[in-house]
Amino acid sequence: MGYGASNIRCSRFAALHPDELQVATSASTEMCMDSDEVRARAEAAFRKGQQAREGASALIEHEKQARAKEEKIARLRALRLANEAAKKSPSRHDSS
Repeated sequence: MGYGASNIRCSRFAALHPDELQVATSASTEMCMDSDEVRARAEAAFRKGQQAREGASALIEHEKQARAKEEKIARLRALRLANEAAKKSPSRHDSS
C-alpha cells in the first residue's frame, strides 16, 4: 500500500515515512480536512439542529391542537347534557 503525494491531504506530512504518515494523518484528520469537507460537516450539523427545532415546534403545535380539541369536546358535552336535562325536567310554562 503506497502513500504517494496524491494521497496526502496536508503538505506538512509530505516528508514523512509511510508508517509515520499513517499515524500522523489519523491523529490529525480534523486539522487537515479540506474546506468542502468542513463545510459539509457544518451544514449537516446545521440541518440536524434545524430538524430538531422544527420537530419540537411541531410537537408543541400538535399538543396545542389536541388541548383545544379536548376543551371543545368538554364544552359541547356540557351543553348537550344541559340540553338533555332541560328536556327531561318539567317546564315551568306547562303548569299554567
